[in-house]
Amino acid sequence: MKKEKLYHFYDMILSRCLAILGFSSCAGLISCQMEYGPPTDYLEVYPDKVYFPAEGGSVSVSIHSESNWHMTSVPFFANATPTKGNGSKIITIVATENKESPSRSGIMEITGGENVTATVTIYQEGQ
Repeated sequence: MKKEKLYHFYDMILSRCLAILGFSSCAGLISCQMEYGPPTDYLEVYPDKVYFPAEGGSVSVSIHSESNWHMTSVPFFANATPTKGNGSKIITIVATENKESPSRSGIMEITGGENVTATVTIYQEGQ
């Protein structure tokens, strides 16, 4: 085959393969890779639910991130340290004693990077 025919043949094969995959051109393939590439900013917590007895106590939670993060809200009956950091850290959540009969719960929110948020739900039994 001549070079021009060979290039046309490869172009035709590539176009058909892209059409089968749902792309009408190479530009679609490139934009798809850019749009769905690996995340550059993430924030995860584990566990995302913690439970305390009425007496209170403390528990550790892992924060996984590649950027700066800070606490944006903590329930009134708990506190967490550290309240800000950079990268992955382990934080300690301490719940005060619940002297009331109903159980209580609240959401601790952590914000990082470009407004990425993660939450930890805190539950505590009542007396």
